Amino acid sequence: VCIVNRQLAERMWPGQSPLGRRIGISVTEGEVPWLEVVGVAENFKSGGLEGDYSMAIYMPSVHGLKPFFNLLLRTARPWEEVSDSVRARIATLDSDLPLETVALTELLDLAQAPRRTPTVLMGLFAAVALILAVVGLYGVLAYLVTQRTREIGLRMALGARRPDVLRLLTLTTGRLLLTGLALGLLSAAALSSTLTGLLYQVSPLSPAVYVSVALLFALTASAAALSPALRALKINPAQTLRSE
Repeated sequence: VCIVNRQLAERMWPGQSPLGRRIGISVTEGEVPWLEVVGVAENFKSGGLEGDYSMAIYMPSVHGLKPFFNLLLRTARPWEEVSDSVRARIATLDSDLPLETVALTELLDLAQAPRRTPTVLMGLFAAVALILAVVGLYGVLAYLVTQRTREIGLRMALGARRPDVLRLLTLTTGRLLLTGLALGLLSAAALSSTLTGLLYQVSPLSPAVYVSVALLFALTASAAALSPALRALKINPAQTLRSE
């Protein structure tokens, strides 16, 4: 008997159940043992995390096709706590059996090692760029609103109410923010294809990332516009008009 993975089942018997089917494996010249399919396993990637999905057949070790095999053990306890007992249990079956034990987390770390350093550096550069963008946005908008302090005083002297002034500044800032976000998001989407080769199981057009960045810049712009505006509204209009 044997178990095939889903990719092989779809290749050999598309749209049909593979259970009970027979498949021949050429082991040596002139010998083709026929195996009955008794189960289907999920697909897996060969050649590392970036490899392609491969067709596979799982057979009982009694067929003796390979001098070695892998035993995968799932445990709810940390591997360090059960590794010694696993080795001892296997030794009771064959004390001369050469055995190498390793946690799957270690294998994943080894597979990810070539990309870990570039990814960390890219993340640090991205964080610095994001901080500079936020600080720059806050500074520019705060400066633009501060420049309108005399205008705010004049409007209030002519009878404008504080909510009206805040609404005017909010609309002005909102137009600038929406224009900048539209241009920035479109540019990011256009350049996202250059990041495809650096990502694993993450889309370069992830909606969560775009929405998070847009919300961050929106909050920054709101704080940059409201903070100087609220300070200006607390000043007497006549004093504001007399100030340089």
